[in-house]
Amino acid sequence: MKPLDSTIQSSSRWLPRALLVMFVVVTVVNFGSRWFPGGAEQFRNMPDTRIDAAGYAFPIIWSLIFFGMIGFAMDLIRHPHEWTGSLRWATQWLLVAGAASIAFVPISLYASDTASWIDIAVHLLALIAAQICLRRHINTIGSDHRRPRGWYLPPSLYLGWISAAMAISTALALRENGILVQAEVAQIVTLMVIACLTIVGALMIERQGGPFSLTLAWAFIAIGVEQAAFPLIRKTAWAAAAVLIVMAATAFYLNRFFYADTNAS
Repeated sequence: MKPLDSTIQSSSRWLPRALLVMFVVVTVVNFGSRWFPGGAEQFRNMPDTRIDAAGYAFPIIWSLIFFGMIGFAMDLIRHPHEWTGSLRWATQWLLVAGAASIAFVPISLYASDTASWIDIAVHLLALIAAQICLRRHINTIGSDHRRPRGWYLPPSLYLGWISAAMAISTALALRENGILVQAEVAQIVTLMVIACLTIVGALMIERQGGPFSLTLAWAFIAIGVEQAAFPLIRKTAWAAAAVLIVMAATAFYLNRFFYADTNAS
């Protein structure tokens, strides 16, 4: 690889450290939200929607994402020689996502579902941009210099979970703004949302985005668990999860599971 120019060399020193500090704060604020005034009731009084996921899914996936992002930042600090312009941009977008995650706690506690939707939209856009930049970074450094794939997993998991969260947040924001539909229509809309997310997940697998799609599968399984009173939604969510899991397993077998794999073709 060619030597780093002065701008990239400077950013390779401070941006990873800023990312590390950011996600340490993200982790503390999010897992410590119960100690905010009213934090113990943060999600207990939320209105039900047909796309709600079971509560067990959240702390598990958030732990993987937040601690994974801390590990990602630490790896960037240890390997400044692999820094590129694309990685610099990716890190900046991840900082935006981290700031949105910190802001989400007080917004969800003290503001409206509409404000929460805006925050999650910022999350989503920042993570999409980061994902694009990380893929460009991988293409730039070439297979001989790629880090083990595990270090690139957390941003993909983050994007997958926020994509699923966007669907839930949209339902809550519409409800808050008086856009209510009959139960039968709500079920149809939910099935359409699951179908659309499944298509996105399938396209991501085709683009070597297996971790993203498995995160969606995790969300679908949790939706099926939560929506036990609505058998059609439950069956559809679990069928969608099965489709993505089988597709991801096939991609893994064909060495096309993840864009950052050293053996990806």
